[in-house]
Amino acid sequence: MLSTSVIYVGGTAPNTAAQLLPASRVRSNFIGCVRKVEFIADSVSLDLLSLAKSQSKLLRYHGDVQFFCQEMEAADPITFTTREAFLALPTWEGSKQGSIGFRFRTNEATGLLMYNGGQGDVFALELLDGHVYLILGLGSGIAKVKASAKRCDDGQWHAVTLRRTGKNGRIAVDEAAYDFTTPGTASQLDLEGPLFVGALAPSDQGPNVPSEVWTAKLNYGYVGCLRQLVINGKTVDLAAQAREQDSGSLRPSCHTSPSQCDSQPCLNGGLCSEGWNRFVCDCTRTGFTGPVCAKDASTLSFDGSQYLKIDISEGSKTQAEDVQLRFRTPRPGGLLLATTSDKATTFLVLGLENGKLKIVINLGDKDKVIDLGQSLNDDTWHTVHIRRRGHKMDVHLDSDSKSYDLGEVDSMTLDIQSLHVGSIHPEHLKSMTSMPNFVGHLQHFIFNRKHYLDMAHSGQISHFKVTAKFGKKDNIVHHPVTFKSKFTFLGLPQLRAYSTLNIYFQFKTMEPNGLILYNAGKGQDFIAVEMVDGHLHYVFNLGDGPRGVRSNTKRALNDNQWHAVTIGRPSLHHHTLMVDDMIAKVTSPGPNTHLDLQGLLYVGGVRRTMFLALPRLLHSRQGFQGCLASLDFNGETGDPVRESLIPSTLVSRGCPGSMTKCSNSACANHGVCVQVFNSYTCDCDMTSFSGPICADESISYEFGPGTGLITLSFPQDKMPDTKADLVALGFITMADNGVLVRIDSGTSNDYMELEIVDGNIYMVYNMGTEDHPIGEHSVHVNDGQYHVVRFTRSGPNSTIQVDEHNVRVKQPLGRQLTVFNSHSTIQVGGKKNPLRGGIERPFQGIISGLVVNGDRILDMAAEDDPRISVQGDVELLMSLPLSLQQRSVPSDHQMQQHAGASPNYEGDDLVYSGGGGSGCWDDEDDCGESDSSTGRTRDDLITPVYIPPTPRPYPRTTPSISGGAGSNYVHGRSSAPPRHAMGGLEDTNCDDEEDCIENGSGLGEVSFNINQNTPATPAFVTTTGTQQEVSENFANPPRVLPPPTHDMDMIQKFVITPPSIPSTTLFKRPPPEEVIVTHHRPPPPPLYPVIPQQTPRPPHRASTRSPPTMQIVPIPDMPVTGRESNKPPPKIKTSSAADNTAMVIGIIAGVLIVVVIVALVVYRVRSWTLAASPGSGGYKVDETAKRYHFPPAGTAPYQSQPPSAQHMNGALKCDPTQNKMVKQPKKKDVKDLKEWSLHDINDLEQRYAPQTQMVIVMMLIVRV
Repeated sequence: MLSTSVIYVGGTAPNTAAQLLPASRVRSNFIGCVRKVEFIADSVSLDLLSLAKSQSKLLRYHGDVQFFCQEMEAADPITFTTREAFLALPTWEGSKQGSIGFRFRTNEATGLLMYNGGQGDVFALELLDGHVYLILGLGSGIAKVKASAKRCDDGQWHAVTLRRTGKNGRIAVDEAAYDFTTPGTASQLDLEGPLFVGALAPSDQGPNVPSEVWTAKLNYGYVGCLRQLVINGKTVDLAAQAREQDSGSLRPSCHTSPSQCDSQPCLNGGLCSEGWNRFVCDCTRTGFTGPVCAKDASTLSFDGSQYLKIDISEGSKTQAEDVQLRFRTPRPGGLLLATTSDKATTFLVLGLENGKLKIVINLGDKDKVIDLGQSLNDDTWHTVHIRRRGHKMDVHLDSDSKSYDLGEVDSMTLDIQSLHVGSIHPEHLKSMTSMPNFVGHLQHFIFNRKHYLDMAHSGQISHFKVTAKFGKKDNIVHHPVTFKSKFTFLGLPQLRAYSTLNIYFQFKTMEPNGLILYNAGKGQDFIAVEMVDGHLHYVFNLGDGPRGVRSNTKRALNDNQWHAVTIGRPSLHHHTLMVDDMIAKVTSPGPNTHLDLQGLLYVGGVRRTMFLALPRLLHSRQGFQGCLASLDFNGETGDPVRESLIPSTLVSRGCPGSMTKCSNSACANHGVCVQVFNSYTCDCDMTSFSGPICADESISYEFGPGTGLITLSFPQDKMPDTKADLVALGFITMADNGVLVRIDSGTSNDYMELEIVDGNIYMVYNMGTEDHPIGEHSVHVNDGQYHVVRFTRSGPNSTIQVDEHNVRVKQPLGRQLTVFNSHSTIQVGGKKNPLRGGIERPFQGIISGLVVNGDRILDMAAEDDPRISVQGDVELLMSLPLSLQQRSVPSDHQMQQHAGASPNYEGDDLVYSGGGGSGCWDDEDDCGESDSSTGRTRDDLITPVYIPPTPRPYPRTTPSISGGAGSNYVHGRSSAPPRHAMGGLEDTNCDDEEDCIENGSGLGEVSFNINQNTPATPAFVTTTGTQQEVSENFANPPRVLPPPTHDMDMIQKFVITPPSIPSTTLFKRPPPEEVIVTHHRPPPPPLYPVIPQQTPRPPHRASTRSPPTMQIVPIPDMPVTGRESNKPPPKIKTSSAADNTAMVIGIIAGVLIVVVIVALVVYRVRSWTLAASPGSGGYKVDETAKRYHFPPAGTAPYQSQPPSAQHMNGALKCDPTQNKMVKQPKKKDVKDLKEWSLHDINDLEQRYAPQTQMVIVMMLIVRV
């Protein structure tokens, strides 16, 4: 049974067709005439038209329903969908008299309705700010008449009627009518050329258009509906004309759509406004452009000597201008824009003066000066919009707006031949302006709706010259779609490219061939874009034969990376193809200038049967397989899947892969990935690097021995207060002490100071209560290697991290202040004494990539920022040097190096024959005497000496730190640990049982440390394996290289060698889980001391490994005792090293068991008081012949010492009062281990047989 509740005739209400008839593919209402519409159901019979005509309450109608039927061909309305759409009709023949009538409907306030020019004569109708204006000139003057009493941009139909006889006439808009008389004596209207409806053709936009036609000069075409055009009493078939001309932009219908801005189509902060069945996005207050503010805006950077000059062909005379631009500068003065003309004295100047916006306009009589705003030199973005209509000017600066009356002037015309941006040649200055050249950045320079920066960047204009630098675009991806097959496609509405063309899209593919776009046309006309052998081809035909241009990129484009494509038509005969900022051009010299397209726009391919019928110049025999995104066809953008007329199940939204989304490998060197719609950007502030993925070297300065300082001074009225601070930098130094960065308050004693103290890095900060020191005292940074320091503060809490070492966290107890008041100065390279004027504790070395709270201080210095002062021995480096001669006093690290050349050994580069003592591990081990002739000892005990291999980069994961209040997430850069901290950040205790290595004082209270591992990055790094002497040169800077071909875990090794070679090298204990003990016969002793070959720590670069996930476990608070003992970070081995690991663990376990048993035996031996029996074959050692000393402080450890001073065996103990190692006193009358003979052992066995049989057996094993 059919149930009927509502009957629709002629269509449905807006946006309800899809709901009422979901299976129907028709979405537009009926246009035409109907008669005798009846509804009959059972006993019900309704004459719907009669009921509607009698206004029955049962029926209601929507829109403009008329109860008569006229000739439909003439009554069909058309819709102008873009500001560039136009109809070209025959010339209006109205020499002595004539009439024009039509009806229009729109909600857009400004647009050109009609225009017909001639030699001095002109006729135009325009919609300006919602009102209809008539412009009529017969050769002796032009009359401009406001013809409407009410605004006509209300979306309703409005009737316009014009009748003229000679000089007189009447124009009526709806009920309002106005009489007019043209000036002068001329009475004939002699027009030439076509009558344009909706807009001017590009070829007719020139100096011949009178300046009184404001919409033509402003390039505002009409967007809306037009119907019932009657010229001199004859009806014009608009629909037929539209089909013959621009069938894409002119649609033979008129309907209204619901609000377009409800869906929030404008991205990235763009402002949406309603148009006629469309939305309009204002992107000028953002860093983006395009129909939906999705493309990066072109940015032009000026250094004070650079400029952009645009020559306007044949000049232009205007009475109305729209000027928009966005600027950022630290300078209080600078020229933004100036217009010049050699034919007139009129000009318009826009710039900054004393931090204020200054506008100077001269229309031929005197200067009119306008000032607006203040403190615009704050190095933040500001947007200016100047709107002049005759003698009235509106100025919008950011959120402020003001209107000005320029006064009555003889002429309102501004003559323009050139536009100057950034600076102007002195010959053009005259009396225009004394503003200095501009220093800063510009975006969105739009003059009368022409986006000149984007046009210049993409090669869309020809008469321009630019010396300023364009910034690199990120090309953000939006609305991506994936074509999964080579034989699928989408069918979209016809491309609107009749006289103008602006296509933009992005693509990513691995296929070298495929058809991307194709739209056929009338006759031979067509347009196509295809991939051929990895390069993009743009092919078209305007009717004069096919023309094509190939992309001129150096590499093939089928590399599975996103590429941006812009196709333009800057003039009727010139076409451009830009792929990734590389521009190729082609001309079409034929007489045809319009691209007459029809039918569907095929995206991604065509029907299989169409490939063989494609034009001969096209190579494609298959479609495109890959991803397309950011489709923009002459200003129309959207979701191609949703808007397709012919959909495909093999085309899906989105594009798989990590290129459009943040991932662990998106940013190198601990850069922070920031998701931006379907793409991402990298925040490099905490990396000391720069570039799109934080892989490029940052600005670096060298601070020489003559002392130097870089100072950033904040203006008095702009001193920031901060509750949180971020400081990051990279540096190279061999100096023991120095101040890296000092931040002072201008109103209090608040300060922060990042410094090097005795080779360790510390930050001390004070917010008004007490000094809070935090540092990394287990890492020496004065080793000539590149180090990265990252410091964060949140209130009184802070963190600091050096390279890839543990994050140190400080949380002071008690009541603390949280705000750093009024940052006044940031000093780099030392701190200046305000009384003496000198630089205290100057830094000597290189500082790179310094970032303080988002400000790149060194970049500002390199750009000559007025707030920066540079003094003393400071030099800007073009790149991090390969080496730099040390100018400071020798450091501790240097004093551990021998002055001579290191011997070269064949074999394993990870080890060398050690000379760190004879291996007396216990108090009771008397070591063998030294042979004065050979330097060898007579015992077989040996000392392992660890030399670390060239370390692999640490794997990285993204940690989540929750260290209580104030803890911050710290991002860093992958680096290998320094030689003195291999295996972690363990500080060695100084006690009776261990040798000592002094690692620092542990300044201040540190609550806990965090073992941090960082995410893998796509950058591949390597370091040279060649061993070299560590001299007074800095290490090589970071270098990105291809990935390794294998992924083997490097194993640190010990090699047990004879201790015959004297040396003062301290024993460095490696991580126990990665030790291999290898025994082999000792080589012949060398004739000179052996020096350890140090492998320099590699520069900090991104890891090339994909690490396993590691847990972050905070270490509990430790008492503040001047030192900290931190466990090394856990090392997780891969399965490929499982066998080696098992073997290492087995060997280590066996050795440890033997050592424990020997220690027990020795302990028991010490308690025995038995004397050795005579004649046992034992021997005594002259204890007085031994001396145990370290070399005195300040002397080189490898200096030649007297023989008596070269014995450094036995157990050593730290003496903090003497700052040296001392020998433990030995008990007298105690037999040396080697004095025990077999007789002694037998005696012991009889006395302690039940208890010591096993111990004696182990002694024999050890002795053998």
